[in-house]
Amino acid sequence: MTVRLEQSKSGPRELFSTSQIEKAFGPGYVEPGSEGCHRAWGFRYLGGLREPEISYAEALAMPATTESERRYRGGALARTWGKHAETYIEAYIRGEALNPGDDTVRRLIPGFGLLPNPRSLLEYRFQVPVNVKTGPAGDTVSWQGFKDFTGVVALEYRPLRFLIDFKTTTPKVDNGKNRELGRPIGSWAFMKQPADLLRDWQFNLYEYQEIQQYGAPSAARWVYWASPEKDPRYPNRPEARASDVPNPDPESIARVVETLDQHARTLRSYIRQFRDKRLTVMQLPANTHACNAFGGCPYRRDLGGQCDGSGATVTIGKVETGAVSNFTFDPKSVLLTP
Repeated sequence: MTVRLEQSKSGPRELFSTSQIEKAFGPGYVEPGSEGCHRAWGFRYLGGLREPEISYAEALAMPATTESERRYRGGALARTWGKHAETYIEAYIRGEALNPGDDTVRRLIPGFGLLPNPRSLLEYRFQVPVNVKTGPAGDTVSWQGFKDFTGVVALEYRPLRFLIDFKTTTPKVDNGKNRELGRPIGSWAFMKQPADLLRDWQFNLYEYQEIQQYGAPSAARWVYWASPEKDPRYPNRPEARASDVPNPDPESIARVVETLDQHARTLRSYIRQFRDKRLTVMQLPANTHACNAFGGCPYRRDLGGQCDGSGATVTIGKVETGAVSNFTFDPKSVLLTP
């Protein structure tokens, strides 16, 4: 299957998101095989090459004859089902009638009990913009994003401000990976446990904004729904689980956000050198361990892209071998040195 990449009309902007950091550096917690790739980040955010935006229905209609096509279709379904499902989740909170016979509603029902009772909500908002700055005054880094669901719920003893994120791409149980990660047998392999959330880029940036807005972090819950085609053995068994951080630590949040800020400054250096024509995307370090992640990197040459995976390999926390062209990468620095 060839992925037809679309060329963005806008040039690179110095505006960052946690998804950019994860694409370039991997997740905040160490997970085998999920390291980021600076070159893949460069194709997307410097070169402006992005996969076309499709709907869940369009993903369902994709060909799935070969193993490569099946893998890519699975990734496309995982990426699109979330937006498709969120409209139903929001409708439930607003008290709108839902058809329990609808396949999406049926899959979501087990997770509704993990959300605040709509009748107990004192206030709530969906898709809350994340507009924060990090770093010293005069040299800040700007961030963007959206928090899925925030508000205040009336508990028996006091009102509670909450932060909830909807996760609808949870893979099936993978006990081999669970053993690698030291997690209990039967755990969903990529579901972030509370300890993972404490190091997660998205969680910490969201809580950083909660502190700025309300003076303290909010009680957090990440709700995971099993999405379609994740476990073909049980296609008709909906399931949902949650990870909770009831009392986030502001000091821990500050430390993770400081690392986020440093990573963003590295990417900002790439952007500035790219604008000055001192850097090309192919000169960025590549991580061959990420080439096959999530159905295959769309920038791979065999999927229609330009990258063959050659060059220096970056893993979490260190550089392995070699330089790319006449550039070297120092993870302790925010600059590339010509």
